[in-house]
Amino acid sequence: MRTLMWGLCISLAVIFGMLAGLFRSYAQAAIVMTVVPFAIAAALVWGFANADERLPRWSRAQLEQLIESTNLEQQMRDFGVWEGWVDGSRGRQP
Repeated sequence: MRTLMWGLCISLAVIFGMLAGLFRSYAQAAIVMTVVPFAIAAALVWGFANADERLPRWSRAQLEQLIESTNLEQQMRDFGVWEGWVDGSRGRQP
């Protein structure tokens, strides 16, 4: 299923790339090239939603490890969600 999703995304990118080459002006090509990332994202989301297997959910310990390794704590503080994470009202329950 994942191979099919990636094949679909690559096909969409190639098709939109060829379509962009058909236009004479930058403005016309820019409109098509603006649509490409959204079409690819939509195809991926659709593929994941219809997949037989589900993506695994991360545990709180795995999320804490991610927060530490990526300095996400500062971003969470900036957005005002860090206190909720610490007291357990946001995210996975401890």
